[in-house]
Amino acid sequence: MRLKLQGWYSKDDVVVEWKDMKGKMCLVVHCYVSGPNNFFVDLAAEFRYHIFSKELPLVLQAVLYGDSALFKEHPELMDAVVWVYFHSMSPKYNCIECWGPLKDAAQKGDQIHGSLSAKEQDSIKRLKLESPKSFFQALFTFLL
Repeated sequence: MRLKLQGWYSKDDVVVEWKDMKGKMCLVVHCYVSGPNNFFVDLAAEFRYHIFSKELPLVLQAVLYGDSALFKEHPELMDAVVWVYFHSMSPKYNCIECWGPLKDAAQKGDQIHGSLSAKEQDSIKRLKLESPKSFFQALFTFLL
């Protein structure tokens, strides 16, 4: 699959396509997590996985907006299940996630911390900013 993805990969690409799976339409999202730099594969994959997970609802909202005529004509597509394929050279981040119906997936916040209170989220942000790993993640992101 990685060889197939190299044809369309250029930067932080996300490709979205409709697929018929067993008679039901699904929205399949492909996110290339590893990035072009193989030197820090796990570090880059972790960082990019979290960015894609956080920003994917915005991508889905763009699909809803851009294809609004399609959804007016076929409102049943709002119930189509969203499958997200995270493609990575790191086995930990090379995975498939089911995000549920499109109408719900487009409204989700951060997948990782969506159920935490604002106070808990602030505590986690502070811990992340204080950790040396966050500094290195930010540094290597600029190098990617």
